[in-house]
Amino acid sequence: MSAYTPAMVPAYHSAMNGNKFFHEPPTAASSSTSVENLSLSLSLSLSLSLSLSLSLSLSLSLSLSLSLSLSLSLSLSLSLSLSLSLSLSLTRVFLPPFDRQRNSVDKEEKG
Repeated sequence: MSAYTPAMVPAYHSAMNGNKFFHEPPTAASSSTSVENLSLSLSLSLSLSLSLSLSLSLSLSLSLSLSLSLSLSLSLSLSLSLSLSLSLSLTRVFLPPFDRQRNSVDKEEKG
C-alpha cells in the first residue's frame, strides 16, 4: 500500500467527479482569462486606493478647515479680550480725576 500524500487529493477528487481541471495544462483562453482577472483585480485595487486617497484628502481638508475655524475663533476671542482690556485701561485713565475729586469732597466734609 502506498503512502497517502496531499498531492493525491486533487487527483482523487478529479477521478471521482470526472473533472479534468487538475490535469489539464493552462490553455491560451484560460491564460487570457487569468490576465483579464488580474487586470480587473489591479484596476479594482487602484480604484479602491484612489477612493481611499480621496477620502483621506477630504478628511484632512475638513480637519484643516476646522483648525482654521478654531484659529479664527481664538483670534476673535483674543481681539475681544484686547478690546475689553483697552476699554478698561482707558476707563482707569479717566477715572482717577473723578476719584480724586470725590476723595477731596469727602475730606472737606469730614474736615
